[in-house]
Amino acid sequence: MAVSVVSGVVTRLSDLLAQEAIYLYGVSDKAHELQIELTRIQCFLKDADARQNESAFVKNSVAEMKDLAYDAEDVIATYALTVASRKGRGIQKVLKRCACILGEGITVHQVGSKIDAMKTRISNLKQSFQEYGIIRESTIQAGGPSSLNEPQPEQRKTYPYLDDDPVGFNNDLDKLVEILLKEEEGTRVASIYGMGGLGKTTLARMVYNDPRVKQYFNGGCAWVCISQQCQKRPVWEEIMINLLPQSQNDQKEKIKGWSDGDLIKKLREVQQKQKCLVVLDDIWKIEDWNILCEAFPVNDTRSKILLTSRKNDVASLANPRVVHNLECLNEVNGLELFEKKAISWRSATVQIGKVRRLAIISKSGENSIKGIKFNEYPYLRSLLHLPPPGPESYFKESRFKKFKLVRVLHLENFNNHQRKLPKDIRCLIHLRYLSLKGSTINEVPSSIGNLRCLETLDLRIGQRYDCSLLDYIHLICGKLELANLSYLHTLVNVQPKTIQIPTWFELNRLRVLKVRNNKRAHDAMQMLISGCPLVEKLNLCSLVKKLPEAHQFSPNIAKLTLELTHLKEDPMPTLEKLPNLKILRLRYDSFVGKDMVCSEGGFPLLQYLLLQTLVSLEEWRVEEGAMPSLCHLTIEHCYNLKSIPDGLRFVTTLRELEINDEDRLHEVKHVPSLVSENCDREFQKLKIDDEDRLHEVKHVPSLVSENCDREFQELKIDDEDRLHEIRNNSRRKMQASQDEFVEECLRTLAQAERQSIEAEHWRTCE
Repeated sequence: MAVSVVSGVVTRLSDLLAQEAIYLYGVSDKAHELQIELTRIQCFLKDADARQNESAFVKNSVAEMKDLAYDAEDVIATYALTVASRKGRGIQKVLKRCACILGEGITVHQVGSKIDAMKTRISNLKQSFQEYGIIRESTIQAGGPSSLNEPQPEQRKTYPYLDDDPVGFNNDLDKLVEILLKEEEGTRVASIYGMGGLGKTTLARMVYNDPRVKQYFNGGCAWVCISQQCQKRPVWEEIMINLLPQSQNDQKEKIKGWSDGDLIKKLREVQQKQKCLVVLDDIWKIEDWNILCEAFPVNDTRSKILLTSRKNDVASLANPRVVHNLECLNEVNGLELFEKKAISWRSATVQIGKVRRLAIISKSGENSIKGIKFNEYPYLRSLLHLPPPGPESYFKESRFKKFKLVRVLHLENFNNHQRKLPKDIRCLIHLRYLSLKGSTINEVPSSIGNLRCLETLDLRIGQRYDCSLLDYIHLICGKLELANLSYLHTLVNVQPKTIQIPTWFELNRLRVLKVRNNKRAHDAMQMLISGCPLVEKLNLCSLVKKLPEAHQFSPNIAKLTLELTHLKEDPMPTLEKLPNLKILRLRYDSFVGKDMVCSEGGFPLLQYLLLQTLVSLEEWRVEEGAMPSLCHLTIEHCYNLKSIPDGLRFVTTLRELEINDEDRLHEVKHVPSLVSENCDREFQKLKIDDEDRLHEVKHVPSLVSENCDREFQELKIDDEDRLHEIRNNSRRKMQASQDEFVEECLRTLAQAERQSIEAEHWRTCE
């Protein structure tokens, strides 16, 4: 939408005027005036956006406004970055600066003229909007409906309408519909949880509009968007109005006059008398749910609540038994959605305005770049290269010069016989994002360090992204100068030996760091980690003599992965002191010692722990009070680990335990918290991938005990033929006595084991 484009440009211009003022000398006043004009015009673009279908005139005017906003940012940012590149210390910088004074003076005049021309274009657009009835004269004189410098953001609002056919949600839809249509205790409230942008609202819309749901909830369905600013009264009123039958439309005005108590009472009565579905979209806070839930009865009702939230604690609080964790789309569905939304070429579509984004996609083995006339796209801001692995593509150096305004450059699977990234990458002074993921590039020019706007640098070279692949990458003419990349947010697959960072410099904006190290760069690795005080995600791969001290790590680290580090000393005494660590993954001989200890009070916020292929680990001790927030524990291929720590019985927050090693299932019995009938936790999932030792699950009475206080949700056993019978037995659980149920489960498991042994015997005989 044009309003979002202009709003984004206004924000970026504000940042530019504040942060790069020294480089805007001579044009800063005009740039500020242009920013004010853009701020004013965005107040009216929302109406214009909504009326684009009324005529070609409005559509073209809106497109012209978007182009104008982009042009304004390009002109001012280009001037500031060009001047900044000429200023600096050293004799070469001084000589270059003196030689460009005259040219810079001419540039100031040219930039000023361009800004004046843009202001005239804005004035003409205002006049056109006024003549078309989109802008009232009184509104123009008042300066718009909101403050010039601080336009008030509108509260996010969602609606239950499905505009198109969603991609990749069919399985999620069926699972949720099945849950909502169940008439049993514990399914009164269901939640959809996931990070922003995964499609929670889209999935909720699909559920809301599903014919099975409409038929079942014949008492009515209500949709309300909560968002960050929850107001309980409007929410309750909207639900009540939506649940009223058509014959009682005259009651809508009376509802507003009811007290909160009367409104809550009426809402509860409606939901108890009829089968209703209420969707609460985008809840952010626990307090909001605690307030709203007063209007939703728990007992004596067949109505259901479906809520969406990006906050796991909110979703779990509403009902920890029914939380649908929405995952990212797989590669096939992701590409289908991308093609559908971003690059769906329809014969009826007519390009209006300048081309700002270009995606090059090849599904064959041909050179996908050959034949593209890049000089036809001088205003590109985003260029995506998405061929399958294999075909050779070649960017000539002169081609980079043709799209100097590009901000996003994604060169996935980029291959050419020279295996070099062209030196003229330095021309892309606006570049924010550069990815060489999956490419065969092994030479990167050091001039990439001059791209001072760069925020993301992805060097996952090669199709497998192995640590060894980066050993072949090197920088032409020196090291990557990180001191110039002050805006860098994400740095992936970098080797410390290939970069240069002054001891005084810190990457204060870096949030994601993935380091591929070697034994000769230990000191450089420690310096790099110390120079990133705000990093939140850290991956360390390859040999490390010793971990940095806890105080050398960023206190903001929430996710840490160690791979192939071959640490001889127990890393836990250091890592358990990281105050905000929530996810820890120790993989592939990251620790090669025998003993590991998690101390009392350590890992205060840790929620997920993975121990994978630590083949030397024999003893793991967990003290009482360690990992008090742990929810998910996975142990894979730790073949020499003698036992599961008895101290896990003190970790009362543990919900999911995955053990993927043979001959280890019987050791679950060493975890009293998993087998105690009086355990008050709600243990949700035990996943065991072992086909031969399934009978040993009998050591876990809590899986078959009817009197266990926990609410056990899922037992996943990967066997081929007969274990589905356990599920059938569980359905008869309410009719059978506890002893009979236990015996039936054990008989079924024993029968499955016998059949597995017999099958193995016959295979041996054959």
